[in-house]
Amino acid sequence: MESHVLALEGQCIKLRELDFSVDIRRGETIRTEIMRKFPKGGLEELFRRRGFEIAGQWCSQDPAYGVFLFRRVGAAGRGA
Repeated sequence: MESHVLALEGQCIKLRELDFSVDIRRGETIRTEIMRKFPKGGLEELFRRRGFEIAGQWCSQDPAYGVFLFRRVGAAGRGA
């Protein structure tokens, strides 16, 4: 399952701490969530191979689900 936000008007999104901005056109969508089923160890390995590490995680007991925050290794201090 995926969730998206639809821009009702054109706008510029600025992330000052990351020195990053992006222009969004009216009618454009932004994906805000991706829900997939992974075993936790497999998910960690997938991201580790691509240069990321877990920065935070929140897991339930039952039904078992989790929310994970990943950051690029070496990105500490960049607001990640």
